Amino acid sequence: MQIRGFANPTSGYTETVGLGSYLLTLCLGPFFLAFRRAWLAALVTLVLGPIAIGAGIAIAGHLTTSEAAFHASGGWAGLAAWALWCALMQPLLATAYLKRGWREVG
Repeated sequence: MQIRGFANPTSGYTETVGLGSYLLTLCLGPFFLAFRRAWLAALVTLVLGPIAIGAGIAIAGHLTTSEAAFHASGGWAGLAAWALWCALMQPLLATAYLKRGWREVG
């Protein structure tokens, strides 16, 4: 995962987007994205996150017959869906910074 830096043109303050952003989104979800002022990404994560996890549990439930296997496989499928969604956050965070007028620094 590539680390990208963004600088505020008025204050010179810089923020980075990379593996740390992925891990914080994975753990804190829409709260981290709202902290970073990526409002659209936070809203979409707040709405679609539970749906993705629920869909993973529901799909796994149709593939298994025992109750224990349902919860075990559904939990993993839901976690995989959440991890995939969080991996897509780097370009969304980068777009949020660029739309606010920040410039990308190397």
